[in-house]
Amino acid sequence: SQRRLHESFKANEAVPEEVLTQVFRDLGETGGITRKDFLYSRESWQVIEDSFRAYCTEPSFVDYFWTIRTMHAPLFTLAEIAKNMPRVKMVHSISTGYAGLLGAMVSDRYRIPYLISEHGIYTKERKIDLSQAQWIDDPEDQVSAALNDQLGYIRRLWIRFFEVVGRLAYQKADSIVSLYSGNQTRQHQDGASPEKTCIIPNGIDPERFREPREQRSEAIPKVLGLVGRVVPIKDIKTFIRAMRSVSEQVPEAEGWIVGPEDEDPAYVAECRNLVTSLGLEGRVKFLGFQNVSEILPQLGLMVLTSISEALPLVILEA
Repeated sequence: SQRRLHESFKANEAVPEEVLTQVFRDLGETGGITRKDFLYSRESWQVIEDSFRAYCTEPSFVDYFWTIRTMHAPLFTLAEIAKNMPRVKMVHSISTGYAGLLGAMVSDRYRIPYLISEHGIYTKERKIDLSQAQWIDDPEDQVSAALNDQLGYIRRLWIRFFEVVGRLAYQKADSIVSLYSGNQTRQHQDGASPEKTCIIPNGIDPERFREPREQRSEAIPKVLGLVGRVVPIKDIKTFIRAMRSVSEQVPEAEGWIVGPEDEDPAYVAECRNLVTSLGLEGRVKFLGFQNVSEILPQLGLMVLTSISEALPLVILEA
């Protein structure tokens, strides 16, 4: 069943339902593939070695070996969760990726409906992250270089993995929701069946912001605000660099970064160091998680530097 699964992946075809069910059943089970089998068996080693010789265009077997281990090891944890979680009437995931795959496993095991509702397109965002990730080395790849491919094999392997995982989640889902037609089209391109997809626009209650609007002063505050998580996809560094240019023209201007900082501590540290290196201490402030309704009246300009956003218009996101 594992061989047929990978054959379907390579052919960009839907995995036969009976194959997918068998693979989900085999994961972590004696008689199937246990975590110990995957990590320590001679058969597992041989499969990895054969795949390296057949497909990998980079010279390091060590990098390939640990990449395969790292990306597949969580599957056994997901299988254990699916096996032991309480019985429910349906399962809902807000993304594809590992979370979406867990939803697929639970849906398959208990024969219950499965809903995916995506704010951003997870596969797309992982592609962006992985294409820029500094923890993946890109040694000179003679094959891909000849093809003018800027991404190394290991990096492409990670991207391909999340493409496949996303397609599996879409395949098992009964309904797939996006925010607008552009994202719906992207879901179709990534393997979602058009008949499963629908759009629920992201709306707001204007009345909620009536009081904040009334609290705005007549004079426009010289404060530029970015409301969002401090993570690479939001490209906080571009906002910080832009504030350097702003401060040269308007010395009293401030830049506020309003959002949680717990998702990627290393990136947060890089952003704070960038503020220091550009001499923007006191001008660029990290406010952490705040009540946005209280922050908005204090801003003179709303800024969004995201590399990718779920909504097609920045003003709607703001």
